[in-house]
Amino acid sequence: MAEDPAYSTTPTGSPHGALLIVTGASHTGKTSVIQALVPHLHPPVALLGVDNTLEHTLVIPEGDRWAEIPLAYRLIQGQLNPLLDEGWLVVVESTFTYVPEEGQPSFHSDVLKQMILAAEQRGAASLVCQLQASVEATEQRQRDTGRIDPEVVAATERLHRSVEMPRSTRKAGRCTVMKASWKPQVKKPSTRST
Repeated sequence: MAEDPAYSTTPTGSPHGALLIVTGASHTGKTSVIQALVPHLHPPVALLGVDNTLEHTLVIPEGDRWAEIPLAYRLIQGQLNPLLDEGWLVVVESTFTYVPEEGQPSFHSDVLKQMILAAEQRGAASLVCQLQASVEATEQRQRDTGRIDPEVVAATERLHRSVEMPRSTRKAGRCTVMKASWKPQVKKPSTRST
């Protein structure tokens, strides 16, 4: 029996899966963009994120939960590799930043590069989408959620403006340009009425 293309087991049409990394400073809309995108993607799709790992896996750390970011990245990498091996489209969400209460903020470019390398080693397409938003928008989102200290939000913005991103990165308020090798199968909207 032929496989229905609407339920392809490989989002790229190849056995190698694909990697989409959605990054940007805190409160730039990463989660909202991913939530809007996911219903349009063909299965199998996996969502991996640092915030989700910190909130739902590492639920009771000994100290500051943000200090567990390196462990969260190791857990995500441990899931990323087998998912790509099995042909999944893996969407990773992270700022790739850490802003400690004391000391220098840091951008985890090494982790970002490791994820891209994992995809390359498997012949999987990869794309990094760096979202940007105005300072006013990120400040408003921070006030609305109260989730992260405003100084941390500002520090992640400074890091994202100053860091050297991989060449495949698309920077904008939205990702509209993609590498030619990036061909995830997107569901066509249903024309049936209910």
